[in-house]
Amino acid sequence: MNKATEVKTLQIHAVAVVPREDLDEDDREIPGTYEVTVQRDVSDGLAAWAALEAFHEKNGVEVLEDFEFHVFDPVRQIYLDQEEPTDAEGDSLRYSYEGKLSDELPTMRMRLTLDVSYYVNGTNPKRLAEMLERLAAQGIENGMLTGSSSAQVAEYSMQVQEVANEPQVLSPHPAAESGSDYVLKPEAKSCWISVDSAAVHVVRTDEGVIVDIHAEGSANGAIAGSGATYSEIEDELLEAEGITLEDVEMQYAYDWPHGPAFFSLPSADRACHIRAAAQRNRAGVDAFVRSQREESGQSQPA
Repeated sequence: MNKATEVKTLQIHAVAVVPREDLDEDDREIPGTYEVTVQRDVSDGLAAWAALEAFHEKNGVEVLEDFEFHVFDPVRQIYLDQEEPTDAEGDSLRYSYEGKLSDELPTMRMRLTLDVSYYVNGTNPKRLAEMLERLAAQGIENGMLTGSSSAQVAEYSMQVQEVANEPQVLSPHPAAESGSDYVLKPEAKSCWISVDSAAVHVVRTDEGVIVDIHAEGSANGAIAGSGATYSEIEDELLEAEGITLEDVEMQYAYDWPHGPAFFSLPSADRACHIRAAAQRNRAGVDAFVRSQREESGQSQPA
């Protein structure tokens, strides 16, 4: 058998994360360990993707958020697929931790890819934001994003640095009631969903909808990427809009006198108020300039 036709066997562990009675009848027998063969000549990232595709097609899993999927090769290295590779040169998509970090570390990323792909292209938009928050919170609790020690954080940051730069790209043509339109309003290009010490970034591009999770305050900053932490997000937005956070806080207090304190709001909500204040600021500056010109013209001697 030549190399082009050799196959390798991957194991997929399907674990239900909801009570058995909450699963659809057809899905109740899904939990377990499965073996899937894929061609050996494809890249590891593509192999993991192909294995999952074959598994879903064969077993007909309908509700992906009800399961966790762990993909292993024969020596139990975990493969993590962040996007569907376009060719066999996808080795940068392989992340094998080889015992340096807990095996649970990549699980969240695997689930995030599967769940977000389903919801953005599926028909259950109202749970997309809740699902992202739940996964992010679970990841934080388990140390997936922050690590249980500074050494783990540094190692994990190095492992996922490419992920932060190359987040998952999903379908550019979601259904009218899809999850992406639930999180991203039609006129919006991006949004941040804040969960404890992590930020979920959703961006609409010409190629598709990008979803990525960033941790705040990682050891060397690699995992966070550009503009990933809350302070960086706000600083960049304030600088771009030409206003201060104090301006926004005053405007918020005027608009919402009985609302919660501005700085107690999630960062995503604060970002919305920053943009709203910036729009008013621009409108106010324009009106002020016009009034000054009018007053100046009226006060000029005849």
